[in-house]
Amino acid sequence: MHFRVWLSRTIFESMLIVLSILLALGVRAWQDERGVSQLIERSKTSFERELTLNKKTIDDLYPFHQGLQSLLAELEVESHPDKAHELRNILDSLQPEANLLTTAWDTALATGALAQMDYELVYALSLTYSFQERFRTLYNSGLIDQLSSNVTEDRAPTLAYAEFRYVNGVMLRESE
Repeated sequence: MHFRVWLSRTIFESMLIVLSILLALGVRAWQDERGVSQLIERSKTSFERELTLNKKTIDDLYPFHQGLQSLLAELEVESHPDKAHELRNILDSLQPEANLLTTAWDTALATGALAQMDYELVYALSLTYSFQERFRTLYNSGLIDQLSSNVTEDRAPTLAYAEFRYVNGVMLRESE
């Protein structure tokens, strides 16, 4: 009889221990899931804020580039090579750099948040940041080429054409 009491008590205590472990694992899984959900929400908020700022940067640059495009179209350097100084002034008016942020993307990569997000959202974000990188690369590398150009009367028509193509390319990327 003593053995039966001991055995039933041992089984009961073992079941309580197993139940406690399962409950602890369940709570831990719930906490992990909640932490991932919070990380995703913070990431989405960061993306929204950063992409809004980047869009504002592009929106602020676009009218300037439209005006620049019009000036270059009207410059007629080929028929008036003496307007080379005007071309130099136009080149010098370009903004030094298009400063588009990628911090939210970099942070989401580093924290693993992207791996937890919906595929379609990650795809859209990846596409957006790819467009931004293409814009930044075109803008900054082309800008260096344009600003380092030596504008002389004999080179003015070629540079005006190159500048016009550069501004058109920038505006195309801005629209993306």
